[in-house]
Amino acid sequence: MLGTKSAEQRLATMLINLSNRYASRGYSRYAFNMHMSRRDIGSYLSTAMETVSRLFTRLQTYGFIEVRGKFVEIKDLEGLQKFAN
Repeated sequence: MLGTKSAEQRLATMLINLSNRYASRGYSRYAFNMHMSRRDIGSYLSTAMETVSRLFTRLQTYGFIEVRGKFVEIKDLEGLQKFAN
């Protein structure tokens, strides 16, 4: 995944994977708390912490998600999936 996708696409893919994992456990796939810090997400995605914050802002600007602190709400799952691919 790291070599073929942009940082935005990697974050989108991560959010989709989290969404699927929450749904498989009976929780909402559209709204959840991020238990990882921005630094941990950056490490996972091989990018800087500051970049992660900018990426969240971009995905929010595109209308795919809404972020409030650690709370993430997926507004357009289908669009996010298309964007990730």
